[in-house]
Amino acid sequence: MIEHRCSRREALAISASLFQNGHFLDSGTIRNVNQNGVFLEAETTAAKNTFIEVVFNIPDNEFPKEHRFFAMVAHSSSSGLGLYVDVLVPESRHGLHALMEYINSGKSEGRVRKPS
Repeated sequence: MIEHRCSRREALAISASLFQNGHFLDSGTIRNVNQNGVFLEAETTAAKNTFIEVVFNIPDNEFPKEHRFFAMVAHSSSSGLGLYVDVLVPESRHGLHALMEYINSGKSEGRVRKPS
């Protein structure tokens, strides 16, 4: 299989909630992120090309700050969802940027599950 990513994936572990058409689907964990997408570990599956909303909190000093992004399912498996983030939507672009900033700040250190 050919790797289609344009940037390196960065590991982390952030809890998130999934919504479709405003309805709660599942909770999961964002496990890695790059400039175009994320892998979300969750028990739910979704058809390829399904649009979903992901809501998550990033610790910001004393209080967590809520972020969100809108994404399309690129692939789905029993381990989770590969999501392509719609960066043309400003809210999505800001949410993805917040994840990348969190990783680059070093604050995500210790929050990443090490591979077994």
